[in-house]
Amino acid sequence: MGRVGSWLVGTALVTSTLFACGARTGLLVPDPEDAGPDARPDHHDAQSEDALPTLDASKRDAYKVDCPLGEDAKSIFVVTETDELLSFYPPTVAFKKIGILHCPAPAGYHPFSMAVDRHATAYVLYGSGDTVNNGLLFKVNTTDASCEATTYAPRQDEYGKFGMGFATRGIGPEEDLYVASYSGSLLGKIDLANGYKLTTVGMFKPMADEAELTGTGDGRLYAFYDTSPVDTAVAEVSKTSGAILGQDILTGTTKGSAWAFATWGGFFWLFTNPAGQKVVRWDPENKTAVVVGGYSAPIVGAGVSTCAP
Repeated sequence: MGRVGSWLVGTALVTSTLFACGARTGLLVPDPEDAGPDARPDHHDAQSEDALPTLDASKRDAYKVDCPLGEDAKSIFVVTETDELLSFYPPTVAFKKIGILHCPAPAGYHPFSMAVDRHATAYVLYGSGDTVNNGLLFKVNTTDASCEATTYAPRQDEYGKFGMGFATRGIGPEEDLYVASYSGSLLGKIDLANGYKLTTVGMFKPMADEAELTGTGDGRLYAFYDTSPVDTAVAEVSKTSGAILGQDILTGTTKGSAWAFATWGGFFWLFTNPAGQKVVRWDPENKTAVVVGGYSAPIVGAGVSTCAP
């Protein structure tokens, strides 16, 4: 999620600074972790943004054997700028409050983005309005909102604040935490098993500034970002280069001052705040956006297990 999109700077002063982050290259290389009958090559790097194909989000096989999760754990989890942790269940479009986060962050820091791993543990990035933009990463239990610090070192590879999401390697069960930098249109990933080291994968091509990320159990990674002052896009991203593989333009769907998104059940669930919090369901098959609900506080992060539908 993010606050104060680049399209708004200079046209409005938003006091808030806020789904859910090296080498800079747009070159495409084969994605070995996606190899298999359902894989497709990253061959769109030479095309212009206008020539990008539309999004193909059709379901593929995924490894589900290691998914001993109840229905609650397969919900979309969201976090607000007022530190609330909630679950959102798409079939009923209902929110359920889990608790208030009390992460050990400095005064003035609040949630900025969130991702949820395969077994429903959340990683919440906190940020502040300072000019340095040192994002701090915390680990959160989605059953009771308890929180603990991680060893993530801020500003690795100059990533201050970032959007983030998990996606599996191939069809799983192994997965990686991907991040989209809010300053430089860069895609990276954080190695949770080795000191939370962040490395850059490549540059988004075409550019995808202030993107939020979400991923699936069949190995795909998606981004949500602005394309104009009033339009946004949902796109599939190459996990090995950052290239945009396919893109749907959501005409008239504006992120506003707070945003996040996640994929669930074949749809994309967008949490936007153009003038009050909205929940928008994007159907990538029919290419339709429908407002299905809202919430009382701005949602700044969303995440979902790769075991979810």
